[in-house]
Amino acid sequence: MTFLISSTKIQKKFYLSILFFHLRKLFDKYYLTMVLSEDPPFLFVHVPKTAGSSIEESLFNYQSFDFSRVTHGVSLQYKNHLNDDFYFSLFSFGFVRNPWDLQVSCWRYYLRNWGVDMTFEEYIEWKFFGSIVDMYDRVPNTYDGNVEMLVSNAFYIHRTPQTLYFIDESGKFLVNYIGAFETLQKNFTEICELAKISDDFLPHTNSSLSENDDRDYRKYYNENTKKIVASRFNMDLIVFEYDFDRIYPNFDKIGLIKEGSSIKDYGYEIPVDFYFSPYDITYGMGGIKNIYENESEEVLQARSEEFMNEKYQRRMRSLEFNIGTINERIQKLEDHIVDGNFKTSEMENLKREIYKLQDRRLVYKIELKKMKDIGSSLGVL
Repeated sequence: MTFLISSTKIQKKFYLSILFFHLRKLFDKYYLTMVLSEDPPFLFVHVPKTAGSSIEESLFNYQSFDFSRVTHGVSLQYKNHLNDDFYFSLFSFGFVRNPWDLQVSCWRYYLRNWGVDMTFEEYIEWKFFGSIVDMYDRVPNTYDGNVEMLVSNAFYIHRTPQTLYFIDESGKFLVNYIGAFETLQKNFTEICELAKISDDFLPHTNSSLSENDDRDYRKYYNENTKKIVASRFNMDLIVFEYDFDRIYPNFDKIGLIKEGSSIKDYGYEIPVDFYFSPYDITYGMGGIKNIYENESEEVLQARSEEFMNEKYQRRMRSLEFNIGTINERIQKLEDHIVDGNFKTSEMENLKREIYKLQDRRLVYKIELKKMKDIGSSLGVL
């Protein structure tokens, strides 16, 4: 069998998002896949491929030093590593996504966009019924990354329902708010208001889509693969009422979670022997304290200052990236207006969106200028 790599399928947008994502890993010592802030108090639970990287980038400026070494986890893990009073004092939230759309995104990001010639149908069959070793000889020789990590990520990513990120073993919800990827900005804006987060702008840092991708996930499925995903993600389909032919969930089940409610209240009958076993979080939630427990207060203080400098540098890069993203969005809106491919009634909405983006861009430019001035005076830049 011959495996081909088509560079023409990998568009500029994808390369830029991947470059930014991996530059963060390269330069950001405190790269993480959750955000825990103590002021204001909130916890972001990152479900992969639900715009989590964009949310992290937007919120990293709030990240607490004491919890800055924690990676992907589910809410039960976070609760187990924190005392209940502290955990439940945090406004905790995360996002879910239509499971069929989610699997297409996983295939695009972990395989298609890295040049692995495997059809989506083959991917679903391999992921849920195959073996990791079956993939190694399908990774192209031109791939210069960690092959084992690429294959493992593609195999293990989203093999279980997303709902498990948000519940304990009794099925009780452990988070305050669950948003939908399909209404990302709307839900994130509401989260920011509830958690008293000042900035709700979301950069797109880790997209699996290329410019020519068909957004309709349904075209990638046949009856068999459709049933496989439905079977594996039955809990999500019941709890959030996702449907194959309707990308949106039932919005009555999206948003604030009523205190004390469980997935049973959302229509899912919990089996008598229901349980799941999340792995332990490396170093625990107090990652910094556990890693450096034998170091002096002076050394920890130095590390804290290093972390603050990292936050400063990362915020600078984030502001520059946000300004660039806004410029692109404004250009697209202006091109749309010039092309005239819209109803006359839409003109005012398009203009309002441009004005809103221009205002936000100005705020970011002012903040960036202030940060550069501070950095210059302190000798950071």
